[in-house]
Amino acid sequence: MKIQAALIHWSRGENLGLYWKFFWWRKQCSVRIVRDMLTFFLNRMAHRHGGYIGNGAKFDSKPIRPHGLHGVYISRYAHIGADCWIYQNVTIGSVDRKAPQIGDHCLIGAGAVVIGGIKIGDYVKIGAGAVVCTDVPSHSTVVSQPSRIIVRGGRSMTEFYQGRAWIELSRTALRHNVEQLQTLLPPNCALMPAVKANAYGHGAVLIARELNTLGVNAFCVATVFEGIELRRGGVAGEILILGYTHPQ
Repeated sequence: MKIQAALIHWSRGENLGLYWKFFWWRKQCSVRIVRDMLTFFLNRMAHRHGGYIGNGAKFDSKPIRPHGLHGVYISRYAHIGADCWIYQNVTIGSVDRKAPQIGDHCLIGAGAVVIGGIKIGDYVKIGAGAVVCTDVPSHSTVVSQPSRIIVRGGRSMTEFYQGRAWIELSRTALRHNVEQLQTLLPPNCALMPAVKANAYGHGAVLIARELNTLGVNAFCVATVFEGIELRRGGVAGEILILGYTHPQ
């Protein structure tokens, strides 16, 4: 390595040659007091670089760290295979003294969390920001959840993300579907959509009023109470009650 490149490497905190020499010496040393001294220096050096590698962590070879130890935490119970790439802010943590056993030639992207007594196979790629707590077979790729929009046009979308799933309606798609269905109907036959069960979770009044604007003037509901809800919501047209209605 040229002097200029070495200086840049050192200034970024990525020059950890001495750290790994101490690390391998500690592994081979049988004198307790010497091992304790090496552990002290290793902890100080790792802290200086903003990372931590627990005393007892096993490496089959020196890992490749494109950004040094910046933000890297590796449990003392972890086992890292040969020729693994570990990027910044990676956590390889333990649960109940059980930590991941990572195979050879793996890549762990920035900000990923790999935790618990799990096994990661060989040639596995773990994408940035992924949280892995189950076994991953060899030659697999793991990615984090995709980002989602929480504000659109200045309007908060929080209400659409209350649970694990959400519904997003499209007036264009609804109009297209109505037009396609109407072309399939025989002459003198009108479209009568079923909007029971709150339009199957889509909002009965909202859907029915939108269908009114598309020329739909007949609807099916399950109970009289659903029909009343449509009327109170300003829905025009015939309403057919499919379920039994008690005379009283």
